[in-house]
Amino acid sequence: MFEENFTGSAYLATPSQAVLDASWEFFMKFEFNPSSANYTDVYVMADRANLSENLNGYFLRVGSTKDDICLYKKTGATSTKIIEGIEKRLDSDPVNLRIKLTRDYEGNWSLFSDTLGGFNYILEGTVLDNTHTESAFFGVYCKYSTTRKDKIFFDDFVVTGDFIVDEEAPVLESATAISENTLLLSFNEALSSNVLSATNFTVNQSLGNPAFVEFADASQAALELKFSSNFVSAQEYQLEYKNIEDLSGNITPTSSVSFMYIDIVPNIIVINEIMADPNPPVGLPEAEYIELFNTSAASIDLSDWKLVVGNYVRPIPSVSIEGNGYLVLCNPNNVDLFEVSIPILGVPSFPAIPNNGSTLKLLTDEDVEINSVSYDLSWYGDSQKANGGWALELIDPFNQCSAYGNWTASNNPNGGTPGYINSVFAENPDTIPPELVSVQVVDANQIIVNFNEFVDTISALNTANYHISPEFGNPDIALLQEDRKSVSLFMPWAFTQDELYTLKVSNLEDMCGNVAENQEISFSLHLPEMYDLLITEIMADPDPPVALPNAEYVEIYNRSDFPFDLSDWKLQVNKSSCSLNGITIQPNEYITICNINNLHLFQDIEKVYGVASFPALPNAGATISLISPEQEYIHALAYSDTWYRSNFKKSGGWSLEMIDTNNPCEGANNWKASENQNGGTPSKLNSVKAENPDFTRPDIIHAEIVNADTVRVFFNETMRISSLEPSQNYWLDWNIGSPSWAYPEPPLYQSVLLKFDANFEKGKVYTLNFSDTIADCAGNKVMLNYETIIGISDSIQPGDIVINEILFNPFT
Repeated sequence: MFEENFTGSAYLATPSQAVLDASWEFFMKFEFNPSSANYTDVYVMADRANLSENLNGYFLRVGSTKDDICLYKKTGATSTKIIEGIEKRLDSDPVNLRIKLTRDYEGNWSLFSDTLGGFNYILEGTVLDNTHTESAFFGVYCKYSTTRKDKIFFDDFVVTGDFIVDEEAPVLESATAISENTLLLSFNEALSSNVLSATNFTVNQSLGNPAFVEFADASQAALELKFSSNFVSAQEYQLEYKNIEDLSGNITPTSSVSFMYIDIVPNIIVINEIMADPNPPVGLPEAEYIELFNTSAASIDLSDWKLVVGNYVRPIPSVSIEGNGYLVLCNPNNVDLFEVSIPILGVPSFPAIPNNGSTLKLLTDEDVEINSVSYDLSWYGDSQKANGGWALELIDPFNQCSAYGNWTASNNPNGGTPGYINSVFAENPDTIPPELVSVQVVDANQIIVNFNEFVDTISALNTANYHISPEFGNPDIALLQEDRKSVSLFMPWAFTQDELYTLKVSNLEDMCGNVAENQEISFSLHLPEMYDLLITEIMADPDPPVALPNAEYVEIYNRSDFPFDLSDWKLQVNKSSCSLNGITIQPNEYITICNINNLHLFQDIEKVYGVASFPALPNAGATISLISPEQEYIHALAYSDTWYRSNFKKSGGWSLEMIDTNNPCEGANNWKASENQNGGTPSKLNSVKAENPDFTRPDIIHAEIVNADTVRVFFNETMRISSLEPSQNYWLDWNIGSPSWAYPEPPLYQSVLLKFDANFEKGKVYTLNFSDTIADCAGNKVMLNYETIIGISDSIQPGDIVINEILFNPFT
């Protein structure tokens, strides 16, 4: 029974059909105390000879942790204890044991044992079980460690009993096309090898007999039929089968069955409805859900497919979705909240669906992406519905070329239509070509081209569809990015710094075959300099609106000669910021940035971009900064509601506009309320635009000692950084001289830190002198021989500070 050099486990089986009025009796011996690493399973009934595989039958486990004898039922890979024997029955070394197991015609089992090896049996337990009523083999399976492999013995096997005579022909349970040319037939019992003739099977539609037939697995209860020609997706076929014989010689009459092959292609099943924010509920349960829709006419098995929400991946339990049918996925705890008529499935550990937006994906069991949706709050098209209780619904599930334009908030009075046709369902074909929206310069040899929708892989990878001038021509390589809306282009030569290039895109298709022709966009390899881009308009208080949307926004103007891709740029308001990814601003162009939730409100205004986490703009004022990917402050300002210069317009509905874009640092003197009748001019030339140069010298507000060796100097306006940085532009008396370094403080650059090599002394007054090369942003210099006094008071005495003037009766 054992191979002498084999360790771990071994088995031996012999044919046996004993099932009814049966008895199994044998002697065995362990020359050790059995354990969980050394035990024996005696299979009294098994439907196959390989006892180490999944099978159907019953076995006795002798030994293991509790030193007992137990009867198990085994169905496939699952073993279930049905008689638990007496504990510690085998707690000895060695073990001499005789076992007897009986089963009557009704399925009553009785287990007996004698631990002295004789015939004085003690009853271990009884049970009624008729799960399995057929057997093909009896055998023993031994699990052992290396030192125990030759210390297990058996003798005196006696097996008696009747078997059930099989007089029923095999029954075909299912016919499933598992690939484009393979059909799987599953029967209710093992079949004779006589069925393996190809002439036993014929398929219509000119397919004829299969090229070959084989058993799908060792159970011989399933057949795989492989054909020379491929099935046509979604076409119904008829299989005629005959001479299907089981192991008892029973033959199934000639019969037929229909089947259909479905090619699992992208978008055959689509994400059709999203309830991300069910609170407050309108008329549906307060439960998040995702609805799937099968765009094909055939049922599709989703077993082991995956639902992806953001970074969370969850396997879908065994389920099929009917042809042109719906399936709602939700948390298992919420299934009973929905109507029983709704096809619904609880997905274990169902992920939370973010209210503000996320990417949802449906993957096959082989991780092939079938459908994906990247939604955000702007898709509702209704700010009230975006606040909760309403589902997002797909307008045309057969149009998977559009994203934003093919979704909207549900119109159903309940807030959604889970399990039913969408309330907004309509034909909504995509007839618009993909739009080239931005170019991101990665380095001197690579750019990333961004489109507004998914693009066709073949056309996206064709380098002839991209042309760069001057002189470059076509790229060497084009790679479609994972988001399927971006293409990386690798160039044969390096771009020249500050050279302006033009990219032309032609013959590029979207997923619906719409072709983009001769679309052009400019780009350059240019590092942004201070004031290349400006914040030129601020709508901090849009309520009550005049004629613009009731939404905050910031306008940005590119006054340089170069286009900028704003990927990795940030707009910062006080300490809150948002990213400006996916936005390109051309030379001399105005664009407007708002919260993505409010983007739909600006649909009649060009060049408005919605971003996530758009910072709130305080009505009274705040510091706003535009920060480059290199973390440089390109423009910053600290606006105030005093800048309106009008108490009426200050009360809401009017924007603040910059007067002169050639004087970006001026502050209050260069801003005022919009004079446009709409209340503002987003993405357009400002209504207050005029020449407004700054000819005024900067002045020092005050200077203060911030620690033992450092001084902070405050100016009354934004200064030129290059004039603040040289340490030789400052010097102290008392032989201290110039500071070791000077640090202009962002974001407004209205102050500078000066660190000296000597510590300041209490009670001593110092004179800090400034070079007349120090200038403001407009180039106006401080006055000649400019100086200020600093010091650390030794102590404050009464009378050091006095009340010097009183106005008790002002003129009115």
